[in-house]
Amino acid sequence: MERRDYDDEALILLSASLLHDIGNQIYIGNHPLHSSYLTIPILERLLPKIYDDVEKRTEIRGFILNAIYAHDADIPDITMESALVGIADATA
Repeated sequence: MERRDYDDEALILLSASLLHDIGNQIYIGNHPLHSSYLTIPILERLLPKIYDDVEKRTEIRGFILNAIYAHDADIPDITMESALVGIADATA
């Protein structure tokens, strides 16, 4: 597995930032979890167009889903991406 580069990080942050509140269409309570579930089919359709390597694609998907799930203040951040999405969400 190769290391993530700037483009990977930008994709993770952009995707998570755009999709982090998609779960609000179900219910605002627990929306980070709903957002994660609703994002999976979107990523499954789009990421293969960017990444041929299944392992890298799976890792990138995991980072996007983590940033979406952990953007809420009640969930501890374990990645830089989730912290950044959470900070941006709190300041909006």
